[in-house]
Amino acid sequence: MNEKLLLKFKENKTTILIGCVYAFIFLHIAATFASYFIGLYRINAANLNTNLFLWIALFILPFITWAYSSRQDFYNYHHRKMIFFSLCIGNLCSFFLPFFLKIEIEFLLPLLLKIPISIYITESMLVHLCRFLFFILSFLPAMAIFILCLEFLQREEIRENLLSYRIEHGIDFRKNVAFQYDMHVVRRLENGKEHTIKQQDRMLHTCLDGTTGTGKTSSIMTVAIADDFDQRIKNITYQKTELQKLLQEKKAFLAENFSDCDYNPKFILPTKDAKAKYENILKKAPVAGITVIAPNAKFADEIYELAKARNLKVNRVDPVLLENGEHKSEFIGFNPLYISPNLTPLLRNLEVTKKARVSADVLQTLYEINGKGDPYFMSLNRNVTTCLVILVLLTYNSLHERKKSDPRFKNPFPTFEIIQDILYNFDKANDFILEYEYLTGKYSFDQLGFHKKDYQFVLDLVNNDLLGPSRSTMYEQARGLRTIIDEFLANPLFKQVICCQKSIDMDKMLSEGEITLVNYSLELGRSDATAFGLFFALSFNNAVLRRPVESRIPHFYYIDEFPVLLHPAMEECFTLFRQYNVAMCVAIQTLDQMDKSEMTKYLKGILQGNCATQFIFGRISATEMEQYEKLGGTKREYAEQTSISETALSKTDTSMSYSVKYTPQDVSVVSGSKMHNLQFQEVTVFTVNHGSPIPAFYGKVNFIKKEKEQGKNTPSFQWEPYFEQKKRTALKFSSGSGEIPEAREPADEEIIYPL
Repeated sequence: MNEKLLLKFKENKTTILIGCVYAFIFLHIAATFASYFIGLYRINAANLNTNLFLWIALFILPFITWAYSSRQDFYNYHHRKMIFFSLCIGNLCSFFLPFFLKIEIEFLLPLLLKIPISIYITESMLVHLCRFLFFILSFLPAMAIFILCLEFLQREEIRENLLSYRIEHGIDFRKNVAFQYDMHVVRRLENGKEHTIKQQDRMLHTCLDGTTGTGKTSSIMTVAIADDFDQRIKNITYQKTELQKLLQEKKAFLAENFSDCDYNPKFILPTKDAKAKYENILKKAPVAGITVIAPNAKFADEIYELAKARNLKVNRVDPVLLENGEHKSEFIGFNPLYISPNLTPLLRNLEVTKKARVSADVLQTLYEINGKGDPYFMSLNRNVTTCLVILVLLTYNSLHERKKSDPRFKNPFPTFEIIQDILYNFDKANDFILEYEYLTGKYSFDQLGFHKKDYQFVLDLVNNDLLGPSRSTMYEQARGLRTIIDEFLANPLFKQVICCQKSIDMDKMLSEGEITLVNYSLELGRSDATAFGLFFALSFNNAVLRRPVESRIPHFYYIDEFPVLLHPAMEECFTLFRQYNVAMCVAIQTLDQMDKSEMTKYLKGILQGNCATQFIFGRISATEMEQYEKLGGTKREYAEQTSISETALSKTDTSMSYSVKYTPQDVSVVSGSKMHNLQFQEVTVFTVNHGSPIPAFYGKVNFIKKEKEQGKNTPSFQWEPYFEQKKRTALKFSSGSGEIPEAREPADEEIIYPL
């Protein structure tokens, strides 16, 4: 029982302490009233506490407590919040009692004592008179002030402000604020004060809504990405500094040698005693991952230059070549059929299914891009694509190991060229069927991650429709699917990226907080670019949704021209990504772009409802003017009406009178017409603070500053000396026993760590 009470106290410690302060305030009010009535009865101010400094402290304490209690759920229920604020007001009004009484005793009592005592006016009568007058002149005014304050609190606008008050809106109580990835891109238009969007609020996603030329990408996205780069450098520097201290103190050692540009905390292994400190360092200053999907080379190259100005490594997925015909620096491919070899058999099996679904979704999008497709052929294309991708992914690794001499299986990873070959010659599917039979006959479920019967539908389709009696009919009906894949792979620039062997590993990219820049190159053709961008975006979605809990470091995901990559599966970005510590930031030109397909119309509501922060630029459509004006809500204002009444000049007594009347009315917080007519780089901002909505406001954004473009000087760290010491230690051990202890902490005399 005692342990349960102790645990409950620890969980509710702050709530209980605040309750104790409120109890003290109540007792202070009671003590004040008691001393007042004692002083009133005795007509003596000796027991009245009128120390000015003490009273000021006791006056401030209740309101500070009330403000701080707004951080606790227990004190934020409306009735409780108003009751405790009324208690603060009662404490305030109780201050008047001793001061009023003391003033009356000091100045009024001598006058009353001058009243002569007689048979008609006795001493007792005079005492009662003093008590009565002092009570009337002190207690009643104090109570009148208290009642007026309570009536003031009942005014609707005052009550709403009190109930919505949170101290976090004005004071930042977050731990490790200096290492947070906050967004600083907008200033309030009325006073120029910078508005900060906190990291936890960014996880509720951001939408930039502005027509072409309004500056949404250059004024917000570019600036925000540069800020994220700078914060990343700051956090990396802190990590390196603290981890080197652990190395110097012999509380950690290097698992392998690495250069500073390849820094990764996984290369540094802490001792058992320092493990908690090591984990706290990484948790305090996380190195967030950043992924940017750009629609063209201009934006992609701009972000790349920002990263290189800070000496940051980038995964650059860009099909556009340099003038000399070579890929851009730090180029890496993206093979949609690549599966990380580090996955367990079961997770790999799940990923196979997801890869097949993504492939079918993208090819179907290409089929529909020029209009609504035929339902039968859409279904046929989807089934064939799904089954072939599953069959190839399940068996290709084994075929590569067993038949490397066959040119089809010489590469370690399958590509869409394999699918293309099978669609032109169904007989080539036979090798994969036989390999599937071989694998399911030789290995168990634990080794494969699936049973043979799990993919019976794949075997049935391939054996019956591709290799069986229906093959000629299927070959004819699959013509549309062949055409789609042919057209996509016909573009050599995209093919070099899609069919590469050195592919980006999305699981590693997310777990290690890498920077990835993708250019889906609309300038190379809209349909091909859409397919390429969708392949990456949908694959990224799957990678996010399988993130292990222990490796969910913050990741910021930017998509420019989001409607180009619009797909029903993108819903999960806004509904689920927050749980996986991934923050979305997308740019659109108008919400009406969501209506381009019947399957994506509902995403308009998803986007508007699940993006807690929205920047609305000028020149918005009439529909958006109405929607956002309603979204901003209303506020209570008082309209002043002045009236003049006068008598006619023909009358003897002419007069004129003025009267002013204030009429309450609800007006929109933001005006649709003003939103439409905002100047260049002026925006309407809808956002939240600690997850709670704040009133919409007008703001000003700007282009990235020159010093931001140039980046900061990143300090360089030397790691090789620590690895050299580890090697010397290993040699010393091996010369003595012939064995190198795997994780032994070397003694002080065995290693000399550099200062």
